[in-house]
Amino acid sequence: MTSQSKYFVLYARDIGTEKSRRYGDRMLYDKCKQFNNAQKALEYASNSLPSIMGVKIPIDKQYLEQARDPNKPFVVVARHEGKYNHEFIDGSSDALIDFDAIRCNESELESTVDMLSQEPNTQEVFVGLELEVLKQKIKIYAN
Repeated sequence: MTSQSKYFVLYARDIGTEKSRRYGDRMLYDKCKQFNNAQKALEYASNSLPSIMGVKIPIDKQYLEQARDPNKPFVVVARHEGKYNHEFIDGSSDALIDFDAIRCNESELESTVDMLSQEPNTQEVFVGLELEVLKQKIKIYAN
């Protein structure tokens, strides 16, 4: 994953694992795709629901009014490699890459980043402002 991309889309949510492992306020996604173009990110996110689309911080003030939830506008994402494994019939296994996402407000950002950074198998942690996918798509088609 390149850290230079401005937008990201988390998709392929693993709701079954979330429920079986009692993930609480976390969401588990199998995939993350990054974009430099907001329009391309929005199209991808709206075609991959349920998904999360975000813009990485630092952000321009224009994005604040586009936040999905003004009470918890930020999403902290941790990329893990090997937190879960895929087991094969022959007994071998492959480490899987997955993404934990937690929505939070500004006062929770630092502690959420610290918590996810300290987990085993964490490869990367990044923060973004979560954008409203469906409202943005309607707005684009209305213009």
